[in-house]
Amino acid sequence: MNFDQSLLLTLFVCLLAAALAVPGAQRLGLGRAVGFLAGGFLVGPWGLALVREPDELRVLAEFATGVLLFLIGFELQPALLQRLKHTMLTRGLPFWVISTLVFTMVGLTSGLGWAKAVAVAMALALSSHALVAEFIESKNLTGSSRGEYVLAMTTAHALLFLPLLILLPLLGFGNPLAEPVGLHNVLIDIVLTVLVVAGGHWVSKHVLRYITATQAPEMFLAAVLLLVFGVLLLFIQFGSSALLGAYLAGCVMAASEFRQELASTLRPWRGLLLGFFFFSLGLSVDFGLLLRYPMIVLAVLIVMLSVKVLVALALGYLQGHGSSRPHWLSVSLLAPAGELSFVALSIAIAFQAVDRELGSGLVVVIVLSMILMPIVQILYNRRRASAVSLLQDIEENTEPNKVDGPNTDLQASAAVYPNAREVPLLIAGFGRIGQTVCRLMVSAGMEPVLVDHDPERLADVSQMGFRTYCGDALRPELLELAGLGGMTAMVIAIENHRRSMQLVSMVREHFPHVRLVVRSSDRYHQVELASAGVIACHRENYESAVLMGEDALSAIGIDWEESERISEAFRDHEARLIETEIEIGRLKLESGEPVYNPSLALGYTQVEAQLSTLLSLDNDAFERELKLKTDQDD
Repeated sequence: MNFDQSLLLTLFVCLLAAALAVPGAQRLGLGRAVGFLAGGFLVGPWGLALVREPDELRVLAEFATGVLLFLIGFELQPALLQRLKHTMLTRGLPFWVISTLVFTMVGLTSGLGWAKAVAVAMALALSSHALVAEFIESKNLTGSSRGEYVLAMTTAHALLFLPLLILLPLLGFGNPLAEPVGLHNVLIDIVLTVLVVAGGHWVSKHVLRYITATQAPEMFLAAVLLLVFGVLLLFIQFGSSALLGAYLAGCVMAASEFRQELASTLRPWRGLLLGFFFFSLGLSVDFGLLLRYPMIVLAVLIVMLSVKVLVALALGYLQGHGSSRPHWLSVSLLAPAGELSFVALSIAIAFQAVDRELGSGLVVVIVLSMILMPIVQILYNRRRASAVSLLQDIEENTEPNKVDGPNTDLQASAAVYPNAREVPLLIAGFGRIGQTVCRLMVSAGMEPVLVDHDPERLADVSQMGFRTYCGDALRPELLELAGLGGMTAMVIAIENHRRSMQLVSMVREHFPHVRLVVRSSDRYHQVELASAGVIACHRENYESAVLMGEDALSAIGIDWEESERISEAFRDHEARLIETEIEIGRLKLESGEPVYNPSLALGYTQVEAQLSTLLSLDNDAFERELKLKTDQDD
């Protein structure tokens, strides 16, 4: 088998550069994105020139851009949009519109044509969604007032990217060098968008349900790739943009009931995929323009940052804030451009709405502004006491049963369970046992987090406001996404014996601090769990069977006190039997043998033989009691 040596060498060089640059950038406090940018610059045409073939650069850039747009679309889950819609409409959208208008006027004043000025303005007005989301997560600002504000702003920009993908090619209309794009192309894009959004949800729902029934994780990922590639081929077949298809494919998967499963699958790869985009960006930047026109590049950078800072502060004043200081963190994160600006500019260049030299210079401006993001992080750490005071006040005053602003999920839950609040407990398996445990918790005013592989089981409780995750509980990424790392207890209520033991082993390995309460299917399963160190394990049918035995004894005439004595004696005997088997099981595990083998049968028979002696009845007394009861009935 012959491999393309050139391709392998290119991949090796890129990975080596990333492995060297990213850790160094993190040690300097500059962040992973700057590290990937530096790695791309290091091996690119303006560095060591180890990767400089135009075809190699083009393929890497196109693939990285497609992956980026899929990930951006995947972040736009309906629950997030619903939660942030007010800030998105009142802050995010006005911020982009006003910035675009100002940049357009600056461009027209500088001598640009109207189409070129509008294209540049729309690109520079966007803020980085990926970098801001990473910053918020790294600084534990998720759920805080300022963190939600900045996230809503950048999410609005990510959502605005859909119409930009459709409309930007029109700005090159009339340019003889541009590809012919007209209103019919826009109509095709709109029709395909509606078709994918409307039909994609139905197709993904049924296809993924069929695949997940097999409980084969590799087939789930294969099915997702099948759907994504199908969307891309559909757009390419009709002459539309593959980038638009990648973005919409991400949006469709974000709205899927299997989003959590896919998120847990992508979680280890997401950072690398985003890093690949920034690496390709570092490869393609023409830093020669910075050397030839340093004053112009810096002037454009200062104008861009100044406009966006002033617009953000003005919106803050209009919303009722009387000082700019509370907006220091927000403004610092929103002012730089980012990956959305780069992609929008690349589309404008491809359709000749912006000439290549101007576009290359603006890409340098975008990259320089992105490098400012880690500087913001460094300043944030040094001035934490002053810059984050409002954030700490919000976080300290926000308790699980106190919500700042409207929350439709909690309102829906409160309508059914008025006193319920989320507790640090996860229930894996929402069948008959898991549902009963959940109902008991809710009756005490507590809402556990639920995980199950069957979306139909979770559909109703999800609408009630419970936090649910559909997917394979054996995937540690899914449990991490569900928040098990910050919880104190987990109920394992899945029915399958083998998968239950695998889940116990996995949780013990990845979440050793979590206390386990496990459902056992029979005595053998219970002994195996206890031998593995699980203290709270409960046989699902044991207690009901003992109570049925009590009723059966009463039904044939045994006094209820005697029936209770027998059942209690049986429970004591069963407990001693279990303890004996557990000890034997532990010895077997330590020796590497299976917990159960034929040699246990003889010992079990001898112990069980004691039961008849322990529970023997006085037959004469029983017959006298039965005769007395019969005479009384007569």
